[in-house]
Amino acid sequence: MKGMVIVVLMLIMKGSTQTKEKESLAEKIMRKIASAFEKSVIRAGNTCGLPKIDNVMKNLTLNEGDTARFKCDVDMRCMVSYITWFHHEFNNNGSATLLRTAASTGNPFSFVIKDISYPDEGFYSCVAGNTLGETVSSAYLEIAAANVHFLDTQIAIISVTVIFFVVMLL
Repeated sequence: MKGMVIVVLMLIMKGSTQTKEKESLAEKIMRKIASAFEKSVIRAGNTCGLPKIDNVMKNLTLNEGDTARFKCDVDMRCMVSYITWFHHEFNNNGSATLLRTAASTGNPFSFVIKDISYPDEGFYSCVAGNTLGETVSSAYLEIAAANVHFLDTQIAIISVTVIFFVVMLL
């Protein structure tokens, strides 16, 4: 819209064959508009850009049944259009599950998982976005007993394999 106004004024300046006074008035208006436009661009550049996340999310190692709390401090001085939360699993082809959007109830700056279990393990990401792009902060949730559970499963598989070979040899 502002660009159209500037073009119209430039055409008025070029097409005017009237007195020097009118050209001078058009030039003054043009300079004022250009100056205001330049100042607004400078102000926008100084106060806005990609969203900023002020903290680094912390990795968590918890026991099954604990409560996991992730915090994402989004700087709201710049226009932020949305904050979303995702869970990235490794045992499900690395897929990401959308957990929370702006329409979800609760505090958009934190995500809490009560009574965690093995499927909750993985990366959790907070994504803050606006018209210029997105900023992401992520942390890993590890279930402390998950490694023991994996080892127990491996030991059981090895035991069954050994028993099978012993039976086959007899």
